Amino acid sequence: MLVGTKLGKYTIKQKIGAGGMGEVYLADDESLSREIVVKVLLPEFCCNVERVNRFKLEARATSSLNHPNVITIFEIGQHEDQLFIATEFIKGETLRSLIERRAISFGSALHIAEQITSGMTAAHNAGIVHRDLKPENIMVREDGIVKVLDFGLAKPTLVESEAETRELVSTKAGMVMGSVSYMSPEQSRGKEVDVRSDLWSIGVVLYEMLAEKTPFEGETMTDILANIIYKEPLPITEIVEDAPPELHRIIKKSLRKDREERYQSAKDLLLDVKNLRREMELEHELEVSVSPGRLSNIRSRSNERITGKTHLKPTHEAMETQILAGKTASHTVGSDAPAAGAKKYSMAWAAFLAVLLLGTLSVVSFYLWQSPQQINAFENPQISTVSNINNSGEVKISPDGKYLVYVRSTTDKKPFLMLRQIETGSEKEIAPIDDNQVGLVRFSPDANYIYFTMQPKSALGFNLYRVPTLGGELKQIAFDVDSGVSFRPDGKSLIFHRHVINPPLEKIIEIKADGGVETELFSSEKLLYNPQISPDGKTIAAMSADKSIQLGKPSVFMVTMPANGGEPQQIGQYWGSATEFSWIKDGSGLIISGFYENEEDSKVYLFSYPGGEVRQITKDTNSYYGASITADGNTVATIQSNLIAGIWEWETTAGKSRQISPNDKERLGTEGLTVSPNGKIVYVKPINKDDSEIWEMDTLTNIAKVLTAKNSGRNFSPIFSADGSFIFYQVFRNGEVDIWRMNSDGSNPIQITKTPDLLETIAGITPDNKTLVFSQVSVKRNIPAVMQINLETLEVSPLLQDDKQYPNSVRLSPDGKNLMFINAPVEFQNGVIPQSSLYIAPFDGKNIGQPKQILKSLNSNQYKWSADGKFIYYTESSSNNSDIWKLNPADGKTSKVTNFNLERIIRFSVSPDGRKIYLVRGSSAQDIVLIKADNKIGILK
Repeated sequence: MLVGTKLGKYTIKQKIGAGGMGEVYLADDESLSREIVVKVLLPEFCCNVERVNRFKLEARATSSLNHPNVITIFEIGQHEDQLFIATEFIKGETLRSLIERRAISFGSALHIAEQITSGMTAAHNAGIVHRDLKPENIMVREDGIVKVLDFGLAKPTLVESEAETRELVSTKAGMVMGSVSYMSPEQSRGKEVDVRSDLWSIGVVLYEMLAEKTPFEGETMTDILANIIYKEPLPITEIVEDAPPELHRIIKKSLRKDREERYQSAKDLLLDVKNLRREMELEHELEVSVSPGRLSNIRSRSNERITGKTHLKPTHEAMETQILAGKTASHTVGSDAPAAGAKKYSMAWAAFLAVLLLGTLSVVSFYLWQSPQQINAFENPQISTVSNINNSGEVKISPDGKYLVYVRSTTDKKPFLMLRQIETGSEKEIAPIDDNQVGLVRFSPDANYIYFTMQPKSALGFNLYRVPTLGGELKQIAFDVDSGVSFRPDGKSLIFHRHVINPPLEKIIEIKADGGVETELFSSEKLLYNPQISPDGKTIAAMSADKSIQLGKPSVFMVTMPANGGEPQQIGQYWGSATEFSWIKDGSGLIISGFYENEEDSKVYLFSYPGGEVRQITKDTNSYYGASITADGNTVATIQSNLIAGIWEWETTAGKSRQISPNDKERLGTEGLTVSPNGKIVYVKPINKDDSEIWEMDTLTNIAKVLTAKNSGRNFSPIFSADGSFIFYQVFRNGEVDIWRMNSDGSNPIQITKTPDLLETIAGITPDNKTLVFSQVSVKRNIPAVMQINLETLEVSPLLQDDKQYPNSVRLSPDGKNLMFINAPVEFQNGVIPQSSLYIAPFDGKNIGQPKQILKSLNSNQYKWSADGKFIYYTESSSNNSDIWKLNPADGKTSKVTNFNLERIIRFSVSPDGRKIYLVRGSSAQDIVLIKADNKIGILK
């Protein structure tokens, strides 16, 4: 086609390539003033039904995907007699070009393979097998983002019938399709292929990136096919110097001749590649680790996604039982909770726990739905990752779509509140966070100011601040703020949610945008979180929860009420949780991130108003948190998150570490880890959202055995009796969380408590095995209490029950003579946020004495007694990582035990002799993602 030729609304600029069925051109999209790529079916194929069907299949296959590592299809169209596909224009070069230029480092190869596999995970989940993965069909953008192209040989695996498959693509039996060097053995033989053929191709591509040659070479195509079917490739460890054995294992497993022995899913391969890349980075970090003096004592919001805590004041449930809270967005860090980004089942548990404990709910964002254009606006969205921003814990996009504000977290400096210009990538530090923790962020309607909540170190709540968008003086607007803010249409005032601990009340407060006197709009015992004003200023939307619904079931729902106060009315069905929401400009709907009904991953959804219908926007396997939207409704900013975690052993004298768990994808120990008196470790293995098992492992032999019965519920938080004869643990089953006991070998499980409306957390067992100390809180969110139970009579009595105190993270000393706990007053007055401190109180077996303050300023919720009771071990967070420290309560002196300077410590337990520490370490990869509406269908006309 000639330069200047019109193809519908596109103008041809130049030819940039050709394939077996068509030619590829760079073109101008005049309607949106952008460059795009047009693939045109060659005229000689237009009358060939099979070719036309295959051409259409490519468009259909690619357009059904929704992933930043898959090319975006804008349109499949026909101009006169010419069929064409319009796609995004990718600035970069093919992987083939990079390989030929020898421009791929070891780390880059793993990162590229990870992105390819991530894209194919989405394709396979959508029922698409690519069948022609090769370097020519993979583009690497200038910013390092990888895009998989050319689904021309793709075949749908999820079709209603074989007849439908034949109609889409007439592939004859025995026909060999694809590029020979990258074909799997079954594809080479002309047999039926499935997703495992693509995984073979990924293994070939990874091998080639590192070895600069394919694993199966030959002088002729027949030779290559024979080698693929019968020969084993030369091990990568013999070609690439210092290649780790794990890399050899991954490639070897990808290239198994028998596909039953190969990786069975792209997600499994993805996790292994991610783990290897992280381990290589870890080794490098350990080699060049910074000195202890450079550590920062800061907790950023990105850290919270590992701990699974809440935007609200720390509740007893959030402090203790949050160990199951997987991947929910959160505020408090360094707890016993598993990381955010956990498996689907951990996230599902996180969702219902976030609601039922009512300490893990955060809500902020809306989107339109009603008109046909608005409904279809995100039918085929473009999803792109913002380059060079990793591990951001909070992000908002400006109303005009030009800026992002986010919290930057690094391992070598304190987090900062950052402003980024999207178009140029230039950044500016707005305000330092110091020893505080940022919560929710939002632009003012005119984008002149940025409002954010910030929690002082060790505090029980958050204050609201504002700062000029381009930087300047920080001003406190309000205190005790438990949500993001929402502005009146004129921007002169804003509202927020405040939870009152005692007596428990939910309030909606209004205040001028520059601070001043508060006005109470709403106050009720009914649950109500994160109010947001509609664009016309007439309606407030918020999230509530039904306390009568059984634990573990979706119970969160949207409510609306008059903007000046009134009775809330439910809209739509129940959610597992909603982490954020925003109104769209015309008020016809909301955009929400969260867990809808029984979903196990947090996604981004459209929610119609007032109808309450829900439609999912993000459909890949990643999890998404947050959903801010531009004023025109065309772009959504969110955070894409994934967690990996595993069990490690640290030798305190030698200062060496080794990984105990076989991999990080099972996330062993994230829901419980302890050491027995004989030195064996006992940990929790998550199975699914309804079940987890308690296992025992001999660390010398790595031989493990399960202790709890199959399908016995969600077993978590095991703890040994002093003599090691019993294991006490918690079980979630049938909507209840109760304490159980079993013999150390797993036999004779006995239920200790049965309290449907109370949630208990084990603090310890006295040396004589007669008394169990635990903390409890009502599901209605009352103040926690410290209790004891006689294990012979099962009689329960209080130890610490005070409406003016908020005790949590209770730990009984090994000799049973002292209780350690974190405590804070619950009164919030005169703009002062109460501070949490660490206390120790004497315990005589019946009563506790006067508590003594040990630490005034806390940066952790993980505190453990040493076996002799002379020391206290705890984690100390520094930006996006943490280490273990030791405290002498007698003189207050501290010393650092580990020196990782990388990743979060989710749980830890010290061996009886103090020589080894077993810990669960994890990292949550969090990337800022922009979701743009289908450009063919403008949202607001």
